[in-house]
Amino acid sequence: MGAGGRIAALAVLLLCAPAVASASPAPVDPHAEVAAPAPTLDQLGAARDAAGYLSDARVAKGDLDGALEHLLEEVSLSRQIAAAEPSDQAQRGLMHSLNRLAWLLAALSDLRGAQAAYDEEIGLAQRLAAADPRSARAAIDVAATLEGRGDVLMSEGDLSAAAKDYAQALEFDRRAALADPTSAEAQKDVALALQRVGDALAAQDDRIGAVANYRDALSRFVSLATSGAGSADHGRDLAIEQGRVGDRLLAAGDPGAAREAFEASVTAMRAAAIAEPVSAGAARDLELQLTKLSYALRLSGGDPTAASAPAEEALAIARRLATANPNSPSAQADLVFALGRYGDLRLIQRDYEGARAADAEALGIEKALARSRPEAVLPARSVGELMAKLADVPGGGVTWAQVVAYVRRLQARGLFEAEDAPLLAHYEQRAAGAAMPGSVR
Repeated sequence: MGAGGRIAALAVLLLCAPAVASASPAPVDPHAEVAAPAPTLDQLGAARDAAGYLSDARVAKGDLDGALEHLLEEVSLSRQIAAAEPSDQAQRGLMHSLNRLAWLLAALSDLRGAQAAYDEEIGLAQRLAAADPRSARAAIDVAATLEGRGDVLMSEGDLSAAAKDYAQALEFDRRAALADPTSAEAQKDVALALQRVGDALAAQDDRIGAVANYRDALSRFVSLATSGAGSADHGRDLAIEQGRVGDRLLAAGDPGAAREAFEASVTAMRAAAIAEPVSAGAARDLELQLTKLSYALRLSGGDPTAASAPAEEALAIARRLATANPNSPSAQADLVFALGRYGDLRLIQRDYEGARAADAEALGIEKALARSRPEAVLPARSVGELMAKLADVPGGGVTWAQVVAYVRRLQARGLFEAEDAPLLAHYEQRAAGAAMPGSVR
């Protein structure tokens, strides 16, 4: 409307207004507050994003309490947006803010508050999933929120409730995989959900149920790995997951299934190492899985020498990486670990000379690491453990009295922790036994 039109409209209003003869205009209070207009959705969104940015900045600085103040503001603004615009996008925005709040509250050890945030987020996610039951995204959202609350319940010690949440999450992950059967990521989510259910059952001493879920997860990871879908990094990630399933199966008392998991992981890791011959990370991943495979073979029975080949290959890789990185404490520590596992294997097979050589080499490396970090507890403690191993090997060159003296020196230096006391008592008992008349060692 042009200026003339606005003037004409104003004139019509004035003409139509009731006339009041000799009336004075109503006084205007200059101090009266004028109601501010309601913020627009764009303004609310900008304010929410700013609050989220300030919260993230506080988290980055380690100020979690300060971050909470801004994150509560973000949640409040997300609620206003969802109330003003009840779209799926606005509801998911509120879910995202609640998820961030649950994470922060859990980090602050406010598990009840975290659970309450997850409760609200789950309600929103389930309503969206019910409105669109064929949506893979909606099913994934429900699964993710249930898993988050399950993690909090596990931390609270409510294992039964956690298992229930994980089982429900698994059903929604299965629904998402059915809705998008070509998605490797959806299939991987199902396998990971099976692991969580297994973990909750294992925590309740239901080893049979845990192993069943772990085996199911393993078969899915193997299928994904053999399908060739995804990048080389994706294949390496799957191999790592197979190894993690092997760890769980080993802990659950099924070394045979664990061996299968580690064998599958080693196959994939070896292919990755061949494809990336200069990658120290790929070589180290292969070394780790070979060490685990050797250990599983030892525990699963059968030919005891079968465990030797993967242990020797792991040791060769660790030695090569340590030689290439002589100033890397982690590479040297990896070599110590590989030597220790190899020494254990040689001792079991009564190859005392091989066990002595491996443990003595490991002890020399660990002593150098301890000297380079004199205040560090781990390398100092590892020296004592390796001395004890040599004291237990015929002709190891270390006596139990020397082990006890070393650990007592650690105690005097303040490098002795409460959990070390039973170990020292065991060493003292062995030293006393070795000093008795007629003792061989």
